[in-house]
Amino acid sequence: MTNRELRLYELICSPSNVNLMIYIDCKKLCPNHVKNAFRMVKKRHPYFRMKIETNSESKSLEYVEMETQNELESIYLDAFELKNEIELNEWQSRLINFGSKSRDSTKSTFYLELYSFENKHQLYICVNHSGIDGPGLFQAIRDFSAYLDLILEGKKDLEVESRDFLDVHGNYDHSFDLEELKKEPIIEKFLEPVQVLHYQDETKPFINSKFFQLDELATKNLINNCKTNNSTIQAALSTAMMICLINSKEKLEEKITFVNSCPCNMRSYLKDVSSQDIICGSSALIWSQKINLANDLVWNLVKENTEKIKMKLNENHGLKWWLKLKNSINFQKFSIMSSSMGVVSMNETKLKNFKIVDLRFLGSAYNVTPGNAGIMTHAFTFLDRFTFNFSYTYPALDEKWAQIFSNNLNLILRHLANQESLCTKLQDLLDSLEKY
Repeated sequence: MTNRELRLYELICSPSNVNLMIYIDCKKLCPNHVKNAFRMVKKRHPYFRMKIETNSESKSLEYVEMETQNELESIYLDAFELKNEIELNEWQSRLINFGSKSRDSTKSTFYLELYSFENKHQLYICVNHSGIDGPGLFQAIRDFSAYLDLILEGKKDLEVESRDFLDVHGNYDHSFDLEELKKEPIIEKFLEPVQVLHYQDETKPFINSKFFQLDELATKNLINNCKTNNSTIQAALSTAMMICLINSKEKLEEKITFVNSCPCNMRSYLKDVSSQDIICGSSALIWSQKINLANDLVWNLVKENTEKIKMKLNENHGLKWWLKLKNSINFQKFSIMSSSMGVVSMNETKLKNFKIVDLRFLGSAYNVTPGNAGIMTHAFTFLDRFTFNFSYTYPALDEKWAQIFSNNLNLILRHLANQESLCTKLQDLLDSLEKY
């Protein structure tokens, strides 16, 4: 039985959740099918068998593996029958509310809700972020989908081999000199992150979000434009977010320093860790660039971001960031962060008994501080559609501000999918954006 303390990075992530809405088309799906499939997920992935409890002596949080048959069989799922298509289409507010609920991690690390209307179903899954990240959540749902397909086919007593519960943050294997890491320069003057607009004690704060999706053609064009410019989707997203933040500022000099950031999947850098392992395995890459508002071409900025991300990956800056965090070494703060999680596959072409129509992701927290302003964008491509959401702390950042920011983000990404964007100057694009 596993019983160990949460490591520092796991503790930092523990107040947060990662959430998915899975839109399923299936005539015979019922709550028990979902429960049985997640029982298989619990057998496969130890993190889904964990509880998070406070040690009575050390007072530290620790993972405690479920022991009793009742615990191992328990799946916390609430099921609801919807009245019509109108209620079914209210998934955005449902996902936000679902992610914002307080969860009892002493009982389970994950919770589910199922909403159904006729043969259409929306499954919501919330998992504590301490032991899982975005790629890990997608892996768990990929396994869930395979199990669900077999269960709907009538298969019983499925053989499932458990993976190990890895302790990747206990001790990092590295060759960096910590004293040298302490000497790395810190940029103090750069474009500041978003600032608090409103502070309302009477309003319960939460993570709000705006959801977007490009169609197949726009997604294909965006990918092709990135290939033409030897660039990545992550770099395009990072550039778009950067431009949105610049646009949100009232007074700027013509030349500014910007510090960008994106998560980095560390699985390939860790020993004995595979893409199938459920870990909290995302670190941060942070890089700076000089921006000339008058002269810079937008795609040149995308190409520069691509090269800087590649350089940071090659130099294993993700591990550096973990080491600095663990050893209380100052690390570079940043203007903004955004995450593109790549192409997501659920092996959907192999599913025989149901169809996944859509996927939506949301990072959330249930103990947000009213005075904290923060934003984040998560993106991925599923079923050939580039899907993203812009999240923000409410009420520190208000609805109108977030609507303008997210609409501009959507506009920029759609512009990058057009051929004419290849010659667009930064200032011209800024002039076309909605102002505050």
